[in-house]
Amino acid sequence: MWTLCGGKRTKDHDVIETRRVQVGPAAMERWLNHGGAELDVVLASGAVSLLDAEWVVSLAKRGGVLSPRQSLPQEAFLSLPEVQTAAAIVAASHCWLQPDHPDPRGHNLRVLARALELRLQHAPGCRVAVFYDFCCIHQKCRAADGTPGKHVVGWTGGEEGAVGRLPAEEALFREALGSLGVLYSLPRTFVFMLRAFPADYDDPSAYARSGNVAPYLDRGWCFCESSWAAMVKNKDMVLDLSNESGEGSSGPVDEAAGGTSLPWDTYVAKCRQGRRAPLTPDAFAALLEKKSFTNGSTDRPRVAELYRRCFQERFGKAAWLGYNSLGWGAAEAQAVAAVLASGATPALTELSLQFNSLGDLGAQALAAALPHSRALVQLRLGNNQIGDAGAVALAAALPATALQELRLGANLIGGAGAAALYRALPGVPTLARLYLHENRVGDEGAIALAAALGSAPGLQHVGLKRNAIGDAGARALAEALPAAPALQTLDLEDNAIGDGAAAALAAALPATTALVALNLGSNSVGEEGAWALVRAAPQAPRLRELLLHSNPIGDEGARQAMRQACAGGKVGVGF
Repeated sequence: MWTLCGGKRTKDHDVIETRRVQVGPAAMERWLNHGGAELDVVLASGAVSLLDAEWVVSLAKRGGVLSPRQSLPQEAFLSLPEVQTAAAIVAASHCWLQPDHPDPRGHNLRVLARALELRLQHAPGCRVAVFYDFCCIHQKCRAADGTPGKHVVGWTGGEEGAVGRLPAEEALFREALGSLGVLYSLPRTFVFMLRAFPADYDDPSAYARSGNVAPYLDRGWCFCESSWAAMVKNKDMVLDLSNESGEGSSGPVDEAAGGTSLPWDTYVAKCRQGRRAPLTPDAFAALLEKKSFTNGSTDRPRVAELYRRCFQERFGKAAWLGYNSLGWGAAEAQAVAAVLASGATPALTELSLQFNSLGDLGAQALAAALPHSRALVQLRLGNNQIGDAGAVALAAALPATALQELRLGANLIGGAGAAALYRALPGVPTLARLYLHENRVGDEGAIALAAALGSAPGLQHVGLKRNAIGDAGARALAEALPAAPALQTLDLEDNAIGDGAAAALAAALPATTALVALNLGSNSVGEEGAWALVRAAPQAPRLRELLLHSNPIGDEGARQAMRQACAGGKVGVGF
């Protein structure tokens, strides 16, 4: 165990005085594994100081309003060791509701505090660190005598001679700007987007609207922050709080559950939808031209450069990208494909876009980009409404890849699409796992697989559950099994395989060289076919598992006889 020490608050700038918090080896390893080293410098220098979520919640409950960083009490902040041992870091992305104050009436504070309180309840006793630009980086808030105020100066009258930021604060502010991309794009930081305006935002007596009054995604900085967040994060790390703001409630309460606390997982599920796909720097810069800035001539090129640097850093390191269950379609798949085609992902080994609606157009776009990610070994596209056209495009791209696993389950792939994929196998010696469960492969696809097995030296695992494969397809596979040098598992569960095909498979088992598991559960195998398989199974050199559950095998007596025949053998048989 060791204690990290920081500095004390000085007249010229703030470095939060360190409370004695011990950072053990496990906590430090977690911090570094989550990318914390990228934040150490700006946190240690004082360029950025993160808020204590408990303090934020307390301020909101007291009806308070946020102040510039230089005006906040020291207890509002966490020290570097406290941040390093925190359960989570949250970066808030929000519109400034006035040029001199982002949230003068506390609307966004209340919405943010509700989310933070739910997160704190999810991990009792743990700290949560919060980044909110107005409070965490130095603002132009000092009057002529150097005293920090409650608003940014320079937008209203009566501020002649205002200091704004001290020279040391200005240097730290510029350092902080360079770290914003890290805060919003690190895979393990949450981003809470505050997109909704207050109900009374159009009331001139409530808000002094001037400068940039565009909606959230039309504002340059908000667009950039949300684009950083869209790069590489898990789906649960980017939340749109406007989906579940809790306006009108006094706390994190789920009225539908009788007033009990809203579970964090439920809150996340409500707030995570609507996430955009990642953008290449060129695409981002083109869209940025249409966004609003208060100081566009200065901020627009600065934001474009910050995004470019962050994009290169984040995607250049990414080994895994997961964009599952986001409601994405072909357009988002095309955006991901553009990122791959840009050559920005040299370290990418796993890409998952499951449970979306990419369709054939999305699959075709991804297929065209696959040769640009030569390190990619796992591609998961299950549950995406991909049909034969998408499968054919993927098949054409396979020889230019080093894929080891391809998951295409629960799509709309028929015999033609499956046949194209199987015909590509000889050109992809690295492909070991190919899963097409719950498609429409049928006998046509099974026969194509059988024809390819002898020329697929690396194929070890095949999934064809629930694909309307009948006896013709199963017989073809039986004939091909002895020529499959590496095939270890064959899943044919929930098809239409009967006794004749089961007998053919049984006859092939003794000649297999690698088969370890055969799943024929939920088919139409009767007592005759089951006995053939049970008797042949011990003769298969490596077979260890034979599954025959949910088949019309016969009465309990027949099943019991088969169990006794298998007892003590090397093959486990499941009925």
